[in-house]
Amino acid sequence: MDDAFVALPGPNHSAGARERLAAIFAADHARERARARRYRLLALLGVLGLPLWLTVVWPARLPAGLATLVATAWAVAFASLLVALGWEGVAYRRRARQIATLGPLPVLRSARRGARSACTAPAEDQD
Repeated sequence: MDDAFVALPGPNHSAGARERLAAIFAADHARERARARRYRLLALLGVLGLPLWLTVVWPARLPAGLATLVATAWAVAFASLLVALGWEGVAYRRRARQIATLGPLPVLRSARRGARSACTAPAEDQD
């Protein structure tokens, strides 16, 4: 590195912002995990749906104990899916609350200029 390059530490007022941002990322990660859990349980319901359908269509081909086992497994997977939906909703609300702590977004410079578009010329320049 060049000797003329000097880096000074900035003020430490952004430590709170870093913590809030870390909390937002943690809440977003929890929401994504809940969504993945819901997708896996939905896939499990689909996989268990085929044997359940077979037990209903051809009840004499499969043993009665297997039909009960498949129906019970499907019911447990469905109940788990409902719980996962609830947890996903909680994670979504937690993430929304964390984002709300950031406050309003800063105004962009281009928004202060007015309603002129970059693609059109001003009216006085047109023929």
